[in-house]
Amino acid sequence: MAENEILSKKELFDRMLSQGRLHEAITMLKSISEKKMLWEVTDRITRVEEAYRYMLRYAMEGVEDPHRDVIYNNIKNDLRMLYDRLTRLVNIQSSATLYYTTLRAGNVPAVADACSSYRKLLHGNDAFSIAAGVSQGVTAVELESAETALFESVWVNFPYSGDDENALNALIGDASIPAHVKILVISALMLGSMEFFDCRRALVLANVYASEVSDEQMRMTALTALLLSLYVNRGKEFPPELLARISVLRDMASWRQDIKTVYLELIRTRDTERITTKLRDEIVPEMIKMKPEIDKRIKADFEQGVDPSELEENPEWQDFLESSGIADRMKELSEIQEEGGDVLMGTFSQLKSYPFFYNPANWFRPFYADSSVVAQLGDDTNVLGELIAQSFFMCDSDKYSFVLAFASMPEAQRNMMISQIKAQNINAAEIQNASLNLSTDTRKNVVNKYVQNLYRFFRLFRRRGDFKDPFASEINLIDVKPLQSDFLEDSTLQLVGEFYFKHQYYKEAFGVFKLREAHIFPDATLYQKLGYCKQRLGDTEGAIKYYEQSELLTGNSLWTTKRLAAAHKQMGNFKEALDYYNRLDVMQPDKFATTLNIGQCQMALGQYAEASKAFYKAQYLDERSEKPMRLLAWSLLMQKDLDASQDIYDKILNTMTTQPLDYLNRGHVALVKGDFRSAISYYNKFVSVSPGGWADFIQEMSDDRSHLVGLGVDEGILPLVTDAARYANL
Repeated sequence: MAENEILSKKELFDRMLSQGRLHEAITMLKSISEKKMLWEVTDRITRVEEAYRYMLRYAMEGVEDPHRDVIYNNIKNDLRMLYDRLTRLVNIQSSATLYYTTLRAGNVPAVADACSSYRKLLHGNDAFSIAAGVSQGVTAVELESAETALFESVWVNFPYSGDDENALNALIGDASIPAHVKILVISALMLGSMEFFDCRRALVLANVYASEVSDEQMRMTALTALLLSLYVNRGKEFPPELLARISVLRDMASWRQDIKTVYLELIRTRDTERITTKLRDEIVPEMIKMKPEIDKRIKADFEQGVDPSELEENPEWQDFLESSGIADRMKELSEIQEEGGDVLMGTFSQLKSYPFFYNPANWFRPFYADSSVVAQLGDDTNVLGELIAQSFFMCDSDKYSFVLAFASMPEAQRNMMISQIKAQNINAAEIQNASLNLSTDTRKNVVNKYVQNLYRFFRLFRRRGDFKDPFASEINLIDVKPLQSDFLEDSTLQLVGEFYFKHQYYKEAFGVFKLREAHIFPDATLYQKLGYCKQRLGDTEGAIKYYEQSELLTGNSLWTTKRLAAAHKQMGNFKEALDYYNRLDVMQPDKFATTLNIGQCQMALGQYAEASKAFYKAQYLDERSEKPMRLLAWSLLMQKDLDASQDIYDKILNTMTTQPLDYLNRGHVALVKGDFRSAISYYNKFVSVSPGGWADFIQEMSDDRSHLVGLGVDEGILPLVTDAARYANL
């Protein structure tokens, strides 16, 4: 069976299980395993089927079994596991993805064996060394190679045995195992779950989060990995033991706040591309543009003996920065960073081509000062390594990129930078203290930086196409059924919805606001935002419904009235729009935009005399605007006040920036007056300046036909006028 064939049957298989059609599901499984001659799996299927047949027999005989539901769910989970095993065994023969090429290498030990091997290498073989946590002369490179082997074992092994689960729990709970290794294992558990879900993996992650011996970094990393694993597999029915474990976690005092933190940091990645684009296309180019002027000012100040450290106190510099827009851009950048936005993705995405990043394990490896990557810098590595390790702004992946880029610099340049660091007496403690001042929420920062590591892997790894990218679409943890009750809290929904709304992701914001609507009392502001989302998504009719609901709750809201007026006008509901614009005129009298809109609605309703009054008033309110004059000229034409209309069109053509329709409408005035030669002259001018030329003219004449006939133009003359206009020498 081809690789894509077994994948195509997966949806049907899952549907059979969800509908209780286990006999059909078992038959399908047997057919696949027998066709591929996977007899070990076939035997396992047979044993599961026998258990199912016994359960059916007892049920049909009327035997009461309080554990029947548990047994039934276990059988379904066993069948799912067997389908995954079949998929894995079929794909391992031909799939070119990194997961299967790693498996085909043939040297991946079982998880329990990999844990044991790593311990022996780390501590030596004797009991004393293990107890004392002493390494027997193992180099950093050898240890990192063993860590990578452990990562691969945890990642690609499936399904886990009880020994595997116990070995991982013991390894992560062992205080002698370096913290960065435990984080690496947590990431491997998550990555493996994205290929094939295994309850034992999820239980290990849950244990890490719940463990009292875990530090905040381990706990929040494990929780992030667990929630992502559940999200990627949200379509599955999770086994009872996992649901029970989640229920226990829910009793922890930190649970609700922690999962909210993870959720917000995951959805924050939705904004990463926008931030990167903004930096690349707006902020950086503007700063580059200003560089010559900045250099010139610095040089002038230097020649005058001004201390560079005093520049920020110079009011002239402040005026320059503000007038140039740099101050606003820097403020915006600072705000994005303070909110947790990923402002470094664009910069460090260019530094992921080093061979170090060819190995997937290295994308998840926490940065630490004793790393072999830092050691390659030679002397004084501790200075730089400790500084980078304590950096608050960079995620681990970017820290490695920084060191690798630093290592590629000429030696003289590296030495100069190290000397500057020493001369300024910068140390890791200062960096750490500064970081703590910037963010008192350590747990949030752990998740923020870990999610950035994940985002870089799934977006920048050279073989990223081999992996399911959880960031390819909106991450909505509310879709994970066991977690829905946690995320449906109004405070959580409000935070998530406001994030999407603020950053103009209106589709996602609308979905979250709809969930809020179902869980709170009617709220005018919520209906306003639902309506605004609908309007921005192009559903103006839907927007009106929500705006009207908001109006019922608030009465005369200026904002809602404006939106309803504009929405009705956009929909062509000019009578309703006029009513709302008249209300606005009472709330805020003599506003130019309101007056203009009143006139446009009246004109659309054929109330030309009233419309003309509104346009005269609008012209008085803003004498610089040309729009009222054009609308007034047309309104007067529709009233057959031809001389007044002609005077205004002539004024527009002689004193204002002309538009193609000005010539067309002036031609209409001449046509209604019976001055055909003047009409043809103006029509030809329209054709010469209109982008579509004659095609535009023919379309406009067709659109205005009913108006012209209503003004007394003989309908039969119109095609003659059109043709006559083509003969410019008539």
